[in-house]
Amino acid sequence: MGVEKGKQRSMHTRTEQAKRLSRMLQFMDRAALPDLAARLERGAGIGKARMWLGVQTDYDLWQAEHREQPFIQPIAIHA
Repeated sequence: MGVEKGKQRSMHTRTEQAKRLSRMLQFMDRAALPDLAARLERGAGIGKARMWLGVQTDYDLWQAEHREQPFIQPIAIHA
């Protein structure tokens, strides 16, 4: 097998792993995410736990920003 084919297979495998992980996270209790992030770092060696938590936080924030939100009365600040 040539080097290029090996790279393609490795990329395909990583993409499939990422898709499977994403599907798992959709159904997971958010309280368990820090534990999973630590396990991914220690056991699988794919990234740092803080990176995984940051990715999830970014995703959750994006979802919240794009959902319809109720009107909130601005708070008046007096000096």
